Amino acid sequence: MQLQDRILKLFGHLGIERAHFAGGGFAKGLVESCLADSGPVASLTLVCPVSIPPALISDLARPLALISGDRGNSAGTIKRITADAPGVYHLSLKDYEPFLWSDVAADRTAEVRNGLIDFVGTVEAENPLPSVRHSGNEGNVAGIDYRLEGEGPPLALFPLGLSAKQWEPLLGVLAEKYCLIQIGGAYVEPISNLESRAQQPGHRGVVGSLLDHLDIRASSPVLEVGCGSGAITRWIAERMDGAGPVTAVDINRFLLREAGRLAEAAGLSGAITFQEANAEALPFDNDNFDAVAAVTVLEEVDAGKAIAEMARVTRPGGRVGVMLRSIDITPIVNVDLPDDIMKKVYAGLGSTGAAAKGCADASIYRRFSGVGLTDLQILPQFSANPDPNALHAGHAVSRLDPEERAAWDAAVAEAGANYFIAMPYHVAVGTKS
Repeated sequence: MQLQDRILKLFGHLGIERAHFAGGGFAKGLVESCLADSGPVASLTLVCPVSIPPALISDLARPLALISGDRGNSAGTIKRITADAPGVYHLSLKDYEPFLWSDVAADRTAEVRNGLIDFVGTVEAENPLPSVRHSGNEGNVAGIDYRLEGEGPPLALFPLGLSAKQWEPLLGVLAEKYCLIQIGGAYVEPISNLESRAQQPGHRGVVGSLLDHLDIRASSPVLEVGCGSGAITRWIAERMDGAGPVTAVDINRFLLREAGRLAEAAGLSGAITFQEANAEALPFDNDNFDAVAAVTVLEEVDAGKAIAEMARVTRPGGRVGVMLRSIDITPIVNVDLPDDIMKKVYAGLGSTGAAAKGCADASIYRRFSGVGLTDLQILPQFSANPDPNALHAGHAVSRLDPEERAAWDAAVAEAGANYFIAMPYHVAVGTKS
């Protein structure tokens, strides 16, 4: 069942025909749900979206607003979209470089709030929606978690990527003007992306290599830092035959809530403890865990502090292991295209980047030695994905214009079963003396 069909079932349950939609981060599924000429979407606001192909935006049949930073890898794509579609409402956040994990609603509260209210107000002035009133009503319909709050035209709030605070800084003000429908669940991005990635054989192979070198054993206390949706946490618990104990931490309450639900559905809630925590200041005693892991986390935090904390809470003789995206190794894209197009493809694949103090390169091995970890395992690897609709394929085409996108599609079709994108990762495992 497609996301749009699930939303239709939810709206039917709530007695709502149409609503304004807003979301950000991974938003491909959200955009695709707005392509039909008829449907529940009155307008769409994208806040700092990641890797949205311009060709997809051009097919939208709804009023569109883009709230984006004026810096970073997505700035050029957003600029081209707004130039080709002058009817798009665009608010540029000055001196702001958003990442998938940026807390944009907290960082730029007033600007995002005012931009969203201004845009929706303009749409409402021409085509007003019936006012709806709900308070504290929540549940799950067709796999979609929802919570209702406020009174006014319905406004569906989809996740803002991996943002820790999500829409929280804006909820009070928005609930005074709209009936808010907060959307979540395993079928909604970014949870759907994280869960799908964890099942992809290439990615699973790299993660499996990390876990093998950590030598995780049943009944040994294990910590995962930055657990996200808990997909890898559940895999760790399964490798321990559900014996645990596995502790999983994340700074993001939204992700922790979803992780808990997924663990319960898998029958593993008794083996896993989910806890809100900052990777840079872990709330555990020294020498507490036999193994500590972090997968694609150090790119997003102060890597030096996080590595030191992971080593601190590991017992002598225990192991620390990380896997992180690599910006110093070129991905492999098995298609035949001109160099000028491939240059844009590689730029799109590198668009996730790293925070100012994050780590996404081979310095991870030196950093491990710097905190006293020994018996260092240096394991750079590639994760190959043959699915042309996978997330990385979306990154690859995010900077292509319609003509270049057509050339990409033709090249992928010509490659057939030989098509793949292989993304590079650094994997490091060290032992605490």
